[in-house]
Amino acid sequence: MVRAGECIAIPAGLPHRSLPHDAAATNCLNIYAPLDFGEPAVLAVPDALDAARRADGATLLALLARRLGRTEQARAFGCAQPADWQLPTGRLTIGRIAAASGISREEFSRRFARTTGLPPHAYRIIRRLNEARRRLRGSEPLAAVAAELGFADQSHFGRQFVRVFGVSPAAYRTGRPPSQMIQTAPPS
Repeated sequence: MVRAGECIAIPAGLPHRSLPHDAAATNCLNIYAPLDFGEPAVLAVPDALDAARRADGATLLALLARRLGRTEQARAFGCAQPADWQLPTGRLTIGRIAAASGISREEFSRRFARTTGLPPHAYRIIRRLNEARRRLRGSEPLAAVAAELGFADQSHFGRQFVRVFGVSPAAYRTGRPPSQMIQTAPPS
């Protein structure tokens, strides 16, 4: 069981699911991060609780990286961390990132997936959707959120959002729960 102020790191590819211990007091924040433990690990990260409450994934990831002293992503690819890739809008192409790393696009994609558990395109979608969730807490129009985050249109954004989070962007904004239990895994 993971308690307040703790997080659990689950290696990519390890089947798992989240079950609330006390539904009224449980929040689950999934961050697909370039951390390699080799096996599940529960970590005490007191500062992470405030970042998680704010759903500030970037701060939470930075806290975890500092706590763990891991920069394997930069060493693996010879370039900036994924968080620095001008995501979520994806202004840098995977090809340009790979070229800057001195490796082919295909090799970059293989290394990225092996290290993070997600191919680069899926990682970008997850980053964009997590940014969308943050913006949906405000009053920004759904169409504007979709356009600014690089989705083809509001319909495309809605389909991706439902596929990952199990609830439409409008329902998420109003706080309506999903109609069924959803998996914590990203889209394939």
